[in-house]
Amino acid sequence: MKRSLLAWAAWLCVAAAGSPVVAQTPAVAPGAGAASGSCQPAADELLAIGDKAFGEERYQDAIPSFEEALRLCRAAGDVRGVSAALLEYGQTVHHLNRYADSEAALLEGWALRQKIDSSATPDGDPDREGVHYPAELMYLYRQSSRFDLAWQWGEIALRVKAKSEGTRTSSYGTLLSNLSGITLMTRDYARGLVYAKEAMDIWEHTSGTDSTDHAWGMRDVGVLLLRQGKQQEAYYYLERAYRIRLAAFGQDRTETQTSTQDMAAWYTETGNDAAALTFAEQGLASAVRRFGPESVNSTYALARVSAIHLRLGEAAKAASEAEQVLRIRRATLGEHHAQTISAWQDVASAQLANNRLGRSAAAAQAGFDACRAMPGGIAASCVWLQLAHAKALLALGQAQPALEEAERAAAVARAAQGSWAVMSASPPCCERRRCWRWDATSKPRAHWPSWRSAWRRYLIRWPMARLKWIWR
Repeated sequence: MKRSLLAWAAWLCVAAAGSPVVAQTPAVAPGAGAASGSCQPAADELLAIGDKAFGEERYQDAIPSFEEALRLCRAAGDVRGVSAALLEYGQTVHHLNRYADSEAALLEGWALRQKIDSSATPDGDPDREGVHYPAELMYLYRQSSRFDLAWQWGEIALRVKAKSEGTRTSSYGTLLSNLSGITLMTRDYARGLVYAKEAMDIWEHTSGTDSTDHAWGMRDVGVLLLRQGKQQEAYYYLERAYRIRLAAFGQDRTETQTSTQDMAAWYTETGNDAAALTFAEQGLASAVRRFGPESVNSTYALARVSAIHLRLGEAAKAASEAEQVLRIRRATLGEHHAQTISAWQDVASAQLANNRLGRSAAAAQAGFDACRAMPGGIAASCVWLQLAHAKALLALGQAQPALEEAERAAAVARAAQGSWAVMSASPPCCERRRCWRWDATSKPRAHWPSWRSAWRRYLIRWPMARLKWIWR
């Protein structure tokens, strides 16, 4: 199954402590590939029940069946049964964002599978756990932003799959595609492009030119080219993938919506926000038809529309849409969810542009407070909200409190510099508008002093008469 990397995955890195269900399996004696007992057929029946719930995306409902199968197989000393149950369990708790539990289950199961395969009586791995385990670990580490580990396990999965199935199968292309997706986060685009192009070629061979699989590959290639600033090359692949998906699936399928977003992103990068808005509004209409206007899923499309309205100078519209996104997410997800906190930041930015300075400052402060209250809240994300609060205070004429807030943000950044990257101006985005990014290649000690100096100069140069004019 092809999986996408969710923006804001870093918020979800802190998981529950290890579950008793994933307690250490008794050591397997050397050469003991076969189970000393059997948990079948009861375990298989339980796994089938859990698989059905998993397929219907009822992940919490699937857990009891997998836990019971795991308990039965441990009690019976059925090593192969334990390995099968751990894979199912690890996949499922991953979907519930229980990353620590998932990691423990998958690593234990992988170790068991290795022992089984190297034993005197290997079973031939009929369920291809040797491929599934490293692939699942790749997905897990990618989701939790541990990209070095994601690469390692992805490469292991590729080697195992190449040995068992060859390198020209559709599933081999899927692994290549997922590895290329990691580079969207690490910004190693040239490396990712090699994998994406190989996957595209494989899918063209296995499924046919202009097939939906081929479109998936073209989409991956187009996104990476766009990130490299190769806009015309990117357009060829992105637009072609969009047309194929639209014809095959219609407007409202997830694949088509993804390509609709890609087209909006392409027009944004080329400075044509009016055209970007057309695609973004198409995506919003599709989301509303599929999920309803008050659903969380629709808020992602609405947030994109709001961002484009803001860039077009339609601040009132942008602010109204950002407030709607915030209202829905607070009601649905709660105050301390990553997406709710993201919505607070969008409201702070939109209301600042809308000249509702008090609301902007209050939104930034509320988001920052919610961010700090999150268990294991990520410091980098909280700093974004501190800076938004500083900007609102500055616009309100409170220059000294604005500087103090910005310096507190810098202090948090310096304290956390070992675990996440620092802020720097980002071309080409900042050639068109003021924006910031977290730059994983920058050196914190070199950048923060210069940034603080720039902030001080910004405060000094801001005309106090203008501050009085906008303070309404």
